[in-house]
Amino acid sequence: MQWLAELDWQRWDDRIAADAKAGRLDTLVREAIEEKANGSLREL
Repeated sequence: MQWLAELDWQRWDDRIAADAKAGRLDTLVREAIEEKANGSLREL
């Protein structure tokens, strides 16, 4: 079970890295920067 969980997390990490490299997360990054500049970020 642990091996499968680790494989799943590795696939997730790989996908996030590929999306970031391809620019698919740029909108989210811009939104976060704008919200920080406006002081409208919320603590999780």
